[in-house]
Amino acid sequence: MAQPLRVPPPRAASPEAIKVCFQNYVTFRGRASRSEYWWFFLFCLLLGFVGGFLEAVMGRDGAALSGLVSLATFLPSLSVTVRRLHDTDRSGWWVGGFYLAFIPVGLLIGLLAAAAQANGSPPDATALGLFGILFLLMMGYSITMLVFMCSRGTPGPNRFG
Repeated sequence: MAQPLRVPPPRAASPEAIKVCFQNYVTFRGRASRSEYWWFFLFCLLLGFVGGFLEAVMGRDGAALSGLVSLATFLPSLSVTVRRLHDTDRSGWWVGGFYLAFIPVGLLIGLLAAAAQANGSPPDATALGLFGILFLLMMGYSITMLVFMCSRGTPGPNRFG
């Protein structure tokens, strides 16, 4: 009898996916299905809207609640993103490397702006150009991550589980 070419990963319903993400909030090993990732993403997006509404209505008290919600969902979001990358046979450093790259890029922008100002160039034009380049890099990264998050997971075991 022929074996199926691909065994689909288990699909998580929304409450189950949210529960799994909070249970595995510091688990950066293993894999996460597309449905698990996107249900948790939607949950965090809706919480963000609620937090924004609370900030608008309640002021500082709402901002404190919104900050607590953001803090409570940061690690689970990070871990499910890493596990989703693992499901597509990619390293979690696609997330961490991007944020670590901001340090040298920030230093480079500061040094170039200081050099432009020392040469008499208008700092506004230099800053606009540098931020334009940074914007294009961030858009490229965002599109790449969107493609990764929407991609089908690798069939069978991969190097991450």
